[in-house]
Amino acid sequence: MKAVKLKTEYLKNPLGIDIKNPRFMWNCEGGKAQSAYRIIASDTRGNILWDSGKVESPQMAFIPYPLDTPSRLRVNWKVKIWDENGLEGDWSEPAFFEIGLRNASDWSAKWLTGNYNVNHSICSSKIYNHDFNGYTSMSDMVKRIVSAMTSCSLDTVLIGLEATSVYGDNLVYFLREDANLARFNLKVHVLNPKQVSKFKEAYNDLPKNDFIDSFVIADCLRFGRINKEVYIGDYRYKALQNLTRARFFAVSNLIKEKQRFMNILFKKYSTMTQEKVFSDTFST
Repeated sequence: MKAVKLKTEYLKNPLGIDIKNPRFMWNCEGGKAQSAYRIIASDTRGNILWDSGKVESPQMAFIPYPLDTPSRLRVNWKVKIWDENGLEGDWSEPAFFEIGLRNASDWSAKWLTGNYNVNHSICSSKIYNHDFNGYTSMSDMVKRIVSAMTSCSLDTVLIGLEATSVYGDNLVYFLREDANLARFNLKVHVLNPKQVSKFKEAYNDLPKNDFIDSFVIADCLRFGRINKEVYIGDYRYKALQNLTRARFFAVSNLIKEKQRFMNILFKKYSTMTQEKVFSDTFST
């Protein structure tokens, strides 16, 4: 009989856990039931930290590691079990767990930043608390972006917005064609609302409003998990595309209403003499 599928706190060889006394668990193979177990835990050099000795118990889960677990500690462990007849089995394959940084004093870091001469006056909330509707307002937005880029000596700008059917397309076209932004490495990302919603789940305490959503979209761009820009076709054909879609939906709705009318008409007068009232099924 042998222990298999060794886990610590439901995980196989976990890293960075912050539980003071992690619990061991395993399955067994080669027998009907476990009657006893023995666990040996050691450090990375092979020195034995804890030996449970033979424990008469069928328990195979939630067995706590009894010793202190300081930050960055890595413990290797293995288990041997006895079957229902008291026959000793082989040692299991080794497993391990590693403790993360449990105390605030264990952390030491500095922000990564360039040697920027930032003009903080352009970074006030007034830049973002602004209504960018219309050509003049969008031009003003571009000026603010260029001012921030120039002040910080940056050469790459990422702009993200949440997809809103056809309503945001004109803004995307405007940003891509603007000559002031053309001198920068510009990328405009149109994000699926579902993607933004899923990313926002990481911030479970944030309310729902436009400014918070803008922050989430910006953080999603900063996180860098977006492969490429969403393709949007030539803006010169946008009006034709909208007209074609409008005609398609109008025709679809007209056919649906005609069919609905014919069904109601048949149900209303089904007991009366049926004659060929219309020249064909869908004409009136």
